[in-house]
Amino acid sequence: MDDLSEQIRFEIKKQFGTLKKFSEASGIPYSTLVSAMKKGVGGTAYRTVVRICGILHIRQPYGCGDGFYRECSSRLSALDGEGLSMVTAVLDKEYSRCASEGPRGAGKAHCAGPESKKR
Repeated sequence: MDDLSEQIRFEIKKQFGTLKKFSEASGIPYSTLVSAMKKGVGGTAYRTVVRICGILHIRQPYGCGDGFYRECSSRLSALDGEGLSMVTAVLDKEYSRCASEGPRGAGKAHCAGPESKKR
């Protein structure tokens, strides 16, 4: 299962105790949540995942639809080799920090986006 799905599962258990209670509190159909937890959120509608993450206060790795991810991609494509090396070095260092410290005690899940390399 992907890291975001694992973090969602962790936060639901921590904050609500059960998937059923989270469903009732959020208004998201129980069957949708069961499917997302069983198969991972990759097949779940983006709006639903954003809603789940918002309720659980999970920072979403995709830029939350605000253009951040596209802006980063655009800027990265404009860099030369030296610039890419610098960005890669900083990204590796921050990824290692997140993976070892974890966000708010929830593990490393928020640090890994869809393009992250497993280390």
